[in-house]
Amino acid sequence: MISQYLDLIISLPLFSTFTKDSLRSWLNLYNYNILKFSPESTIFNEGEECRTIFIVLEGRVLIQKIDSSGRFLNVSDATLGEMMGSNVLFSDNSTYPLSTTAMTEVTLLSLPKELVLKLCQVNVHFLETLLKISSGKAFMLTRRLDEVTVQTLKQNIARFLLTESSQQESSLITLPFTKKDWAEHLGVQRPSLQRELKRFEDLDAIIVKRNQIELIDPDLLHKLADE
Repeated sequence: MISQYLDLIISLPLFSTFTKDSLRSWLNLYNYNILKFSPESTIFNEGEECRTIFIVLEGRVLIQKIDSSGRFLNVSDATLGEMMGSNVLFSDNSTYPLSTTAMTEVTLLSLPKELVLKLCQVNVHFLETLLKISSGKAFMLTRRLDEVTVQTLKQNIARFLLTESSQQESSLITLPFTKKDWAEHLGVQRPSLQRELKRFEDLDAIIVKRNQIELIDPDLLHKLADE
C-alpha cells in the first residue's frame, strides 16, 4: 500500500534525501501504517499516549483543545505534509496535549517511535528537519493556545486587524478567509464574532464592509489589543 504514496512522501522536506527504495526498505522493517479516516472521525484524544507521529498525506485535520468548562477550542489544522505528535513523542510526558478530528477524508502515514529514532540515526537531514519542524510547531501551538485560552476575543480581533493592516499596508484590509472560518479559528461561533465586530463599529474603531474591514481608529485598536 505504501507504493502509491512513495512519490508524495519523498517530496516532503522530511524525507527529501531518501530514495524510494531506501525509504521503502526502512518502512518495511517496522510497523508503519497507512491510516484512513472519514470526516468527523476522531484520530486521537487529548491525554492519550503518543507512540507514533502522524504525517498527513491527504485531507485536513482539525486540532482542538478542551478547556476547563469542556468547550472545544479550535487551535489549528493540519494538511498535506504536516506532522502531528512529533513534539511530544520523545517527551517524559508523552501524552497528546490536544485532540484531533478528521474534517475531510483523511489519509495519514503513521511512524512508530522506534522507526523515527532509527531514521534519525541513519539520516542527519531527517533528524535536523524533524527537530526544526517540531520546535517550530511547539512554538506556534504555544502561541495559539495563548490566543484561545488567555487572550479575550476582543484582544484577538484587534490584534488580527492591526497585523493584517500592517501586512497589507492599508487601513482597508481584505479578509483572507470567510467570517465563518475566522470564527472557527478564534474558537467561537460566528454570531459571537459578529457581535464583537459590531461593538468595534459602535466604538468607531472600524467599518465592516462584507469581506473588507476599514480601520478608522488604529490607536483605539492598539488599546483594545492590550487591555
